[in-house]
Amino acid sequence: LDDACSETPSKKVRRNRFKWGPASQQILYQAYERQKNPSKEEREALVEACNSPAAECLQRGVSPSKAHGLGSNLVTEVRVYNWFANRRKEEAFRQKLAMDAYSSGQPPHSMNLLLSHGSPHHNQPSASPPSKMP
Repeated sequence: LDDACSETPSKKVRRNRFKWGPASQQILYQAYERQKNPSKEEREALVEACNSPAAECLQRGVSPSKAHGLGSNLVTEVRVYNWFANRRKEEAFRQKLAMDAYSSGQPPHSMNLLLSHGSPHHNQPSASPPSKMP
């Protein structure tokens, strides 16, 4: 008899990790610029926007009427809440890095490197800064 078939698996099955899509990230970053700590109603509106036909549903190839088909990839109010909490924490950390760099007398370009590392949404182009118009 084959004992491998009768054994129960001892390893826990790992759940799929949620990944924010680019459309949802854009919606959330724009909302973050307006309000860093949105109310429950505002978060629920963001959930609707992120799960709208114009956002992740179409990008993920799921029709809006079948949004439940996204399953673990569906944007929820808790995920939006955590996203905002993480952005606030990240911003506070960057401000602390900047203040520490400033108070330790590091040159400004090294402080810019500390501040530029982060979300793909806020990356600056590597080209020289645009010239000022007269």
